[in-house]
Amino acid sequence: MQGYDLVFLSFATFHIIVITDTTEDRNYKWLLGYFMTLINYMLILLFSYHINIPTKEVFIAPDLLMFIPQIFTADAVFYWTHRLFHTKYLYGLHKQHHEWNEPVSASFLDAHPVENLLVNIPTVLIPLYVTPVSNFQQGLWVISATINSVVSHMTTFNPDQPHVIHHKLRRYNFGAGGCYLMDKIMGTYKDH
Repeated sequence: MQGYDLVFLSFATFHIIVITDTTEDRNYKWLLGYFMTLINYMLILLFSYHINIPTKEVFIAPDLLMFIPQIFTADAVFYWTHRLFHTKYLYGLHKQHHEWNEPVSASFLDAHPVENLLVNIPTVLIPLYVTPVSNFQQGLWVISATINSVVSHMTTFNPDQPHVIHHKLRRYNFGAGGCYLMDKIMGTYKDH
């Protein structure tokens, strides 16, 4: 599977969630977040033509166990790059994403393009380099990462989920949704 195929898969997954969700208010701010997400998807698409992700030839069921190191790798990559963008040197670039105290689905990629290139893209790609998998599993990884990212920004889905708490308090839950292992190790995890 080529990088641009994975981008289209993520884009389609995002839109399925957005189209089927009826809980969010589609106001002007939501539309601005959606527009910035589209811009960042276009940048990811341009970037995707220049990457070559290693793959295994055949998918076998035990390959699903590769999700375990991928999840931990993604959490570590997102934790450290995201936390770096919370420093006084880079927060000016990250501030755009934190205009959402109560994030929505459309805000998941509402970020400065530099942040998107240095935080969001590596979080999804590096696990695919660390544990090469088949094209089928690359697709599963991108779908699950997209669902996780979008849903973790939906305050209406669960206002007490860790990433929503991060948007409200900014000092906790820097990791990728799911395990938050790095936050638990570094003492920055808060569950409510």
